[in-house]
Amino acid sequence: MDRDSDDCRVFVGKVVVRGSLNSCGELSNGDYGVVFEGYSYEDTLEPLIEYMGGLLDGLSGVDKIYLEGDVVSPELSRGGRYISLLFCLRTYRGSTHISPLDMDDLVFSVDDNIIEGVSAILTRPSIYPFLVVRLFKMLFAGVKTPDLLRRVYGSAGTLLNTTLSRLKVPRRSSIDTSELFNGSGSRRYIVVYRCQRSYVSSVIEPGDLAKIFGESASGLILDHHVASLHTSDKEAAYYYAAIFNLMVYLIEKHRLGRLARDQFGRPLLAIKRSGLEWRDLEWQREVAKISKEIHGKRGELLEILGLRRDLEIFKLVDECEDNKILKTLRGKRISPILGYISKYMEKISEIVLENIRIDDFLETIKRYTIENPYRM
Repeated sequence: MDRDSDDCRVFVGKVVVRGSLNSCGELSNGDYGVVFEGYSYEDTLEPLIEYMGGLLDGLSGVDKIYLEGDVVSPELSRGGRYISLLFCLRTYRGSTHISPLDMDDLVFSVDDNIIEGVSAILTRPSIYPFLVVRLFKMLFAGVKTPDLLRRVYGSAGTLLNTTLSRLKVPRRSSIDTSELFNGSGSRRYIVVYRCQRSYVSSVIEPGDLAKIFGESASGLILDHHVASLHTSDKEAAYYYAAIFNLMVYLIEKHRLGRLARDQFGRPLLAIKRSGLEWRDLEWQREVAKISKEIHGKRGELLEILGLRRDLEIFKLVDECEDNKILKTLRGKRISPILGYISKYMEKISEIVLENIRIDDFLETIKRYTIENPYRM
């Protein structure tokens, strides 16, 4: 207890024992003491309370916020122990063949009706600054997904049974054709960012969604480690994507520390506490304009990752190119892309920091998104 202050605070500490135990289990030739960690029990609660309360009123310019996506399992094969829900399609001599993603040697022949059970899925590793590399494909039919898997992979025997025993899918897609427009008929833009560590962000445009559904996908699923903002305001969408990426850029530039493992709503709270919510101001529209320009460099950003610059965001019959994409992305860091677009990031930084104090901004980023053992 801190009895010198008006409020009594319970400080966190640990008991340190030095010495050894004798045969009776008693401490001999030693002592013990309490070492305080320098923060109180209240310190662990206040940020959590602030976090929960700070997001209740939403974010200006945004219609809907989803702090996490849907759990999908098994997403990948994990060493061939079970069948991935994600897959690639190829055609050969007039027939369509399906292979679970990351399992090239497992091939099944399917009829064209299988396309009715295809959903697109965005996974966390596919999100980079101002870039969604690829929307993959998965077998999905809501609660009827087990029946769909039996129809496609019925000959897989034990491997199929193991897969079904750990199957987890949402009841419905995160986004389907009903989500293309908001209540007023305006087209919807989706701002996505990673929920873990580096919360880099990109915008999925209505045209991207239309392409997905135009290729017979029944919907789009955002996996558990993808957060999303839904808005009909194009300028707000590109602005928020830029601010997410700016915060990550400044963390690397100023070496602010290690990013927290689980982000979810942390970056949103940093934006709100920094006074950077969308207010349709002239300088914010300028940031959105630069963000759109960077998004337009998709081909160049793909090449940095070692992929071909004309790679489409979604393709139904991909001739198993998705396997190559998956392998290429493994271990690819965001730093090369941030370095390549640094002149744009510096311009965005300059515009933003003309309107807020950099010291306050950096401190807010640290408080809410940098790893700390006793914060949220």
